[in-house]
Amino acid sequence: MDVHYRLCCGAPGASPALSETVDGQSTWNGPVVDLSSPQTIVRDFSTARHEAAHAVIAHSLGLSVKSVHIDPVGICRLVKAPGDRGHSIAFSVAGPLSDAMRGGWRMRTGTLDFEIVSRRVLACWGGHCDDCQAVRTAHVIAGSGNPTHAFRILRRIERQVVDFLRNPEVEEAVEKLAVALMSAGTVGGEGAHEILGRHVAPGSLTLTNTR
Repeated sequence: MDVHYRLCCGAPGASPALSETVDGQSTWNGPVVDLSSPQTIVRDFSTARHEAAHAVIAHSLGLSVKSVHIDPVGICRLVKAPGDRGHSIAFSVAGPLSDAMRGGWRMRTGTLDFEIVSRRVLACWGGHCDDCQAVRTAHVIAGSGNPTHAFRILRRIERQVVDFLRNPEVEEAVEKLAVALMSAGTVGGEGAHEILGRHVAPGSLTLTNTR
């Protein structure tokens, strides 16, 4: 069984989704990269910080992290999916927002990027990148045919995540977990919570106005 990358929503900066193939036939259309041959793994600190940001938001929402990886690709796994859809959006947007904030990005106010991602997400419902999951969940909360409300839900949650990630203690927690990931490649859930808990109390983030 081979493993391929696929850009599920095609949004600028979107993380590629992983899909599995059987007998060399991809389950997805679009550009793929065959990862079945031996790969040289180069650990990247920006990827480590991205996944650490996902983990710190999960930790701060009271969710249980199962593991955090940057080898061979970056992923933060939860013990179980969030029961609250607002929590699901916050978890999904944490990595991309952390990346953008480090690049001098300011909070978006327009709707163009949301509309572009929405069209692509709704056209390929199975996309699993961060943008796909956040936008899709916002549409689920808002209900069918209400894109304006979905947009407002997403932006309200994004603003709360941005404000939380700007806290110096949260920034330190992200940095420390990223350093651990660069050293080990993988940090188990217990270890991740222990590192994050030195700086941020579990369950310390309460989202408001998420519907």
